[in-house]
Amino acid sequence: MSEPLDRSVSPGSTSPGSAAADPPTGFSPAARRVNLVVGVVGACLWVALLMLTDGIGFTRDESFYFHAAREYAGWFEELEQHIEQGTMAASFTRESIDAHWSYNPEHPVLMKTLFALSDRYVHERAGLLGPSLAMRLPAMVTAAWLLLVVWLFALDIFQRRLPAVAAVLSTALMPRLFFHMHLTCFDVPITAVWVTFIWVWWRSLRSVPWAWGAGVAWGVGLITKLNAFFLPFVVLAHWGLAGIRRVRLRDGRLELPPVPLALFTMALLGPLIFHLGWPRHWFDTFARIGWYLRFHLHHEHYFEQYFGRSLWEPPFPVEFPFVMTATTTPLVLLVGFALGAALMLRDSWWRWRATGSPWVDERATGLLIALNILIPFLIIARPSTPIFGGVKHWFPALPFMALVIGYGVMRLHDALVTRWPRQRAVIAGALLATLAVPSALATAAAHPMGNAYYNELVGGVTGAADLRAMRQYWGYTARYTLDYLNETMPPGTRVHFHDSTWGSYRMYVEEGMLREDIVPTWQLRDSTCIIFDEQKAFADVEYTVWTRYGSAAPVFVAHLNGVPMATVYCRGGAPPAWPEAAGGDGASPTLDE
Repeated sequence: MSEPLDRSVSPGSTSPGSAAADPPTGFSPAARRVNLVVGVVGACLWVALLMLTDGIGFTRDESFYFHAAREYAGWFEELEQHIEQGTMAASFTRESIDAHWSYNPEHPVLMKTLFALSDRYVHERAGLLGPSLAMRLPAMVTAAWLLLVVWLFALDIFQRRLPAVAAVLSTALMPRLFFHMHLTCFDVPITAVWVTFIWVWWRSLRSVPWAWGAGVAWGVGLITKLNAFFLPFVVLAHWGLAGIRRVRLRDGRLELPPVPLALFTMALLGPLIFHLGWPRHWFDTFARIGWYLRFHLHHEHYFEQYFGRSLWEPPFPVEFPFVMTATTTPLVLLVGFALGAALMLRDSWWRWRATGSPWVDERATGLLIALNILIPFLIIARPSTPIFGGVKHWFPALPFMALVIGYGVMRLHDALVTRWPRQRAVIAGALLATLAVPSALATAAAHPMGNAYYNELVGGVTGAADLRAMRQYWGYTARYTLDYLNETMPPGTRVHFHDSTWGSYRMYVEEGMLREDIVPTWQLRDSTCIIFDEQKAFADVEYTVWTRYGSAAPVFVAHLNGVPMATVYCRGGAPPAWPEAAGGDGASPTLDE
């Protein structure tokens, strides 16, 4: 059984760690099985919820990964043919690999491979889902896996269900994270792998099999997203700081704490999985890996509007990730995190006074949580690190903030139960509701434009707009203008799709969301109308539209709480008239017609 966090660390019945109100810790084997079943069922229900709320437009990045997935799917199709012909080796030649695995080489292939397999077998073969939802499905599954691991990790740490439920709810009900859980992208998958790896590392400190699991988990991370390269620094810092009291000179020799087996398995299995799991790197290996690393070391910078500041190139403000998190996380979760962090620090202080060790338990769990919160933030806080994309680049920190929230909920519950011991269940329910209801309402209100969410500290999305904060990325809001285009635009209307890509347009048509007789163009001079994405970076484009179209009046605006997200402009300030043959009197027909 895992050792829970020590909650009785200080002397006296009035100490912060008094166990008077604590129930017995630990789970029986039957209870652990129940916990696992509950977690798996909850994860399956979460996948279903994400599928039911799949109303988010296609982002620019998704369009590239749609294309990459179908390139990879071609290799699997070819592999099936070669297996039938008895020439399987032909699929593993450089010619075959380069033909199918060379698109989008700046990102690892694990998730794109899963997108490809889901598209091929769930959409094309089984016909169970449409193409976009089939390709989004693997990312949704990883989102559910993330919640499952948070649940299991929290149970291991706290040995109680209340803080585990609080941690899961806090992770699931972050509006921007919820938005990204739907996307055919890598940000939520790498967060799931990151948390999984840290959980496995924590367990590996007492288990040889889990130490081998840490090596596998890191290798999986390396073929998921670049973030995994930072994981060794996290665990080395954890090992070093946790064991610093054991570093000493004895008889002229330096003694170090025992080196965890997981560090050796990582060194062995991580590079092996990284190489074997990325077919493009099977040939010209060092040159291609070098290209991949150089691409990210010298990544281009995209525009970010940061509360009135237009950020194009470094140095970027050090406080950026901290301020963005403080303004894009529901206020109740911020308060819960502050409470949990304060209580965790207080308990560590009492532990230090009582035992001489600042760590809450022998595996320095509190330190591990703190490092996984701080390091993702500090990476982005470097003035030279690209900051585009809102909060997604430090997602791996958020589940660990949720664990701290769980700790705070547990401590507050125990303090209240000492006064009202017969109301234990009522207190637990009230605390969870206080945490979950405002967060759920905020998530629902922002959906499907959750990437525009801002909290009460800045007055929501309307206050953020007044403060000139970035509220839109990647052209996905074009989806919310499509019904208007379908209903209003006559056949052959040339529409400028602005920040949406060709791949997004083709997927809208393939999914039946957009009439095929509406003609896309990315040249303003050739267009009759434009779907304009409301971003400060495009202010000059908007002015050009007004000038060339002869009108600054929009014909349609997709908005969130009155804040424009995508605007349709047409020449002359009105949509083009339907020909009489189509509309009878030149009026546009309804969708039913």
